[in-house]
Amino acid sequence: MATADSGDVLPHLRTEAIRAVVGPTSADRGFAVAASGAVGRLRYDAATGRLSASVQGTAPSPYRVQVQLQEAYDAAAEDGAGALMEPVGGRCTCPVGTDCKHVAAALYQVVRLDADQALDDARRKLAEMVTTADALPAPTGRGHDDGGPAGVD
Repeated sequence: MATADSGDVLPHLRTEAIRAVVGPTSADRGFAVAASGAVGRLRYDAATGRLSASVQGTAPSPYRVQVQLQEAYDAAAEDGAGALMEPVGGRCTCPVGTDCKHVAAALYQVVRLDADQALDDARRKLAEMVTTADALPAPTGRGHDDGGPAGVD
């Protein structure tokens, strides 16, 4: 599971719900903001379902974002590690105030961290599989006695 800077375990998010809550324009802009590295200090309180973050915008100080999450109605996370969550709405200290690109950026950052963790886990499992395969004895018998491909002279 992905963790925030604070060590909090981050939720698995239903990404389609981000666009539904903030709208297509804020979602697209928020994706770009998250990709630029502007999201910092993520915190998640599983007891309240509240995600908090700081997001650097055009103001000298980062904007403070809070997003309320709820369990998604359609399914639990595939790996059984926890429920799939979706945003209900967000507040921000920017001039827009609610469901803005900064809210979307915080949510997309959670998705990115979760995906990065899944990729790291997959790489680790693959490395374990390769190490295990390397420890297996070499096959013997027909087509394998000279180390070359079968049927090649």
